[in-house]
Amino acid sequence: VFTNANWNIPQTVILNSVDDIILDGTTTNSVTVAVNGLSAPSFLALADQSLNVQNLDNEIPGFQVSNVSGILTEAAAPTASFEVVLDVQPLNNVIINLSSNDTTEADVVAPLFLTFTPATWNVSQTVNLFQVDDFLIDGSQNSSITVSIDAGSDSGFLAVPSKDVLVT
Repeated sequence: VFTNANWNIPQTVILNSVDDIILDGTTTNSVTVAVNGLSAPSFLALADQSLNVQNLDNEIPGFQVSNVSGILTEAAAPTASFEVVLDVQPLNNVIINLSSNDTTEADVVAPLFLTFTPATWNVSQTVNLFQVDDFLIDGSQNSSITVSIDAGSDSGFLAVPSKDVLVT
């Protein structure tokens, strides 16, 4: 509010950013300053003035994988799995590829990828594993399932490094 006593003293307007969990990058927003309709009639004809303000995004793209639950045993029903979930909401779909480093020991039950959408990004998805009976007496073997971001995913996630899940 400007009065006869402070009309020539600048007043500060404080803008607050809303912290969300969306990986939306830096955005530019327009702020408009207008004369309030309750002001003196001589000021009502003044044109509105707008300025652009950048809002820097602080979200970091990523995903989490749980430890393997259950046990894989040759010639037994597969009972092992792990969970995958994104850390922040993407603007577009994020596809996570799943691949075994040793398909002669353990692999992923189809499909070999998970799709997270902007609506389902925070819903854990289960990756079911199966063991391969190799008919060898070779003891327990370690292998890993690589969980990685597909090149066709939301561009904000493309630099996220892959993760390996240990499977015995």
